[in-house]
Amino acid sequence: MGWGLLWIAGCGPLPPGGSSEDPPITPLRRLTQSQHRNTVEDLFPGVNLPDLGLLDDPEIDGFDNRAEAQVPSALGVERIWRASVRVTDAALEVPERWLPCPLSTPEPRACGTAFLADFGERAFRRPLAPNERELYLGFFTELLDEGEPFEDALALTLQGFLNAPEFLYLPELGQPAAAGQQTRPLTPWELASRLSYLLQGTAPDRVLREAAASGRLSTPEGLEAEAERLLAHPRASAAVLEFHRQWLDLDEIRAAAPDPETFPVWNPAMVPSMEREIEQHIVRVFEGDHPTLEALLLDRGTELDGWLSAIYGLPQGTRILPRDQRAGLLTRAGWLLATSHPVYASPVQRGVFVLERLLCVAPGAPPANIDTSAVAPSTEPRTTRERYEAHAIDPACAACHDHIDPIGFGFERYDAIGRFRRNEDGIRVDSSGTLTVGDLAGRSFADAVELSELLAGSETVHDCVVLQWFRYASGRREVDADAEALAELSASFAQGGDLRRLLIELALQPGFQTVTVGPLAP
Repeated sequence: MGWGLLWIAGCGPLPPGGSSEDPPITPLRRLTQSQHRNTVEDLFPGVNLPDLGLLDDPEIDGFDNRAEAQVPSALGVERIWRASVRVTDAALEVPERWLPCPLSTPEPRACGTAFLADFGERAFRRPLAPNERELYLGFFTELLDEGEPFEDALALTLQGFLNAPEFLYLPELGQPAAAGQQTRPLTPWELASRLSYLLQGTAPDRVLREAAASGRLSTPEGLEAEAERLLAHPRASAAVLEFHRQWLDLDEIRAAAPDPETFPVWNPAMVPSMEREIEQHIVRVFEGDHPTLEALLLDRGTELDGWLSAIYGLPQGTRILPRDQRAGLLTRAGWLLATSHPVYASPVQRGVFVLERLLCVAPGAPPANIDTSAVAPSTEPRTTRERYEAHAIDPACAACHDHIDPIGFGFERYDAIGRFRRNEDGIRVDSSGTLTVGDLAGRSFADAVELSELLAGSETVHDCVVLQWFRYASGRREVDADAEALAELSASFAQGGDLRRLLIELALQPGFQTVTVGPLAP
């Protein structure tokens, strides 16, 4: 099948990333909300930071790190400034946790300049240039000379660093190159930042900075060793969770609002348990002996608390979900809740999710003037499937729903809050279906467990996971020039579907280690 995008006739393709055979210009990306907070927490270890109040960035392809969506605004700039004040206010409440001298030191100039030089290197993810040292350290000493207290001079200088483009963005110009050469190797410092933000979601740590300074990061062996080290650290799990939160749209769990009359058992306190179960599932797979896509989609390990036991109908403390009812991610209560309406499960939401996020197929927008609200209840007993099968009758809807609904109907054995069922409204549910896309076209399944098994073994799904990670790592859509890299990644990932190894292979790709600049760049 290869890595190429799939499309559905009559529904439209996934919007193209571009057709140029030349590498695209590397976008200038700003730190995302999570990256911003993680970095600030590292800059001020031990400080309990408040909510920074940063603006949300729009998501493209499910991810919030796309440069074209990070459009500056007056409000956004103000929020960044206010965040810097909140950070320094919180930090100066406990200076002993991050400052190498007390605020009452008799040598504020010596202590402050030494600390700020180190802070600047950590904040900018590289050594300060001479003019930057003069600007920031000079500003600090000038404030002291004017009689400002050490605490105030320190706070204002720190706020200057936290509002600087060099902190807020990830500038990548590459190493000096011949005139006209637009694709250049990243500097070791730029590569360290790119690697660290991918694998740990924050700025490079001391060991990685030392690897950049010594040149170790500039060799394939050194780069691979650092990637493996970063992935072995507990912080990697948080970074992997952040990718999955966006890829799998896990925020929708918290946004769900089941109807309390339809579901008397429902309690909002179930939401944190559902979120925690999925997060623990992802981390358990990623950190386990078999960190594979197959395990993500099929592993039945769990640990049910009291809230989840009420949903699953199993004893509290259960560690393995029943094989005939559950299998991996797509049968977890949280995901099933997030893809439902308040009263009824939604075959459409569930089918669209699998198409878009696991098969990389765009179902297309509905025709104009089509009612896209939930199917209305019936006065006579009918299953959800029976109510939604009307889509297949209307030719205007059938073009897309012929591909969406067979997948969504595979989850008919789960209601809107994720409870397993065999009957609905007293009628036996039909959870069978036949897939229509990729290497799974024509493959039939009896229920969501068999569907998950098909997806776990699909080359199309493996290619899609590679593509999702590629988009997240590069902060852009793929173009024709990426075909070779994607093919290599897919071929490697197909050999067992090792998710940790996929991230290392991503970092070892030449495209990950280079930057393509515009013609006017120096």
